[in-house]
Amino acid sequence: YFDSTTFAASAVDMPDYTLVNLGADYQLTAHLKTYLSVNNVFDKSYENVIGSHYALLMVK
Repeated sequence: YFDSTTFAASAVDMPDYTLVNLGADYQLTAHLKTYLSVNNVFDKSYENVIGSHYALLMVK
């Protein structure tokens, strides 16, 4: 959070959340692949913060 009256930044605690993104691809030919993705499946409100930590899990 940035306070424009004092030009000070302060930490804001936000609730934990889980962001679910789905993706699938299909190889049509040897040289052509199609891909479909659905991001934020459960329509969660969230903020990405520079310098924040998060885990990435990819399953293939």
